[in-house]
Amino acid sequence: MAEQQYHFTPLTDSQVPLEYQGILERYRRMSAEHEIASSASLCCRVQVADFTLKNDAPKLGPCREKFGYLQHWQFLDVLTMDALVFWLPQLVLNSVAKTRAEHLSMLADMRERFDLPSHHMAGFGRASLVAGLLLTHYKATSERLPSNGLYVRTDTVFIAKRCLGLGGFHGGLHCAGWFWDEWKFDGLGVLALGIEPLDIRT
Repeated sequence: MAEQQYHFTPLTDSQVPLEYQGILERYRRMSAEHEIASSASLCCRVQVADFTLKNDAPKLGPCREKFGYLQHWQFLDVLTMDALVFWLPQLVLNSVAKTRAEHLSMLADMRERFDLPSHHMAGFGRASLVAGLLLTHYKATSERLPSNGLYVRTDTVFIAKRCLGLGGFHGGLHCAGWFWDEWKFDGLGVLALGIEPLDIRT
């Protein structure tokens, strides 16, 4: 796939369409609670044509071994969504060492507290989307997320119902497939993100 067929573009607050400014304001309040810089982009314009974790993420930014080691892994690896993605560019506070159910409950509490739509923070994001966000953030800021070698949970399920985690971002973003739902791994947290699908002509 040629690189011009897809892109992830961080938006400034003023670039976010007017109809989504209310949502942006809620994420901005959430980001202040997480002590994230007011200049940080909290919205990414995603224009994608079948962006995949296996083949396309390594073209977007540094991935460990160019993700060669996961080419034989079996999981659904397609993202075909044109959208605005709102997110916090760091793990949710106190989100490590929790099970999948506890992570979902934490996100639901945040969604209610900040009065966000029901489809925001209803999950963790597909691995392809999360990788795109992390790598685009790195290209824009040189900041490797998650910090301190931590990992972020995704919605992408690997063999034996293990989720894929992304992180360990030292030389390159690492993908690991060994996080069971019931595990409380002290290196695994979650992102707060909400996806607003757009008409392809937007």
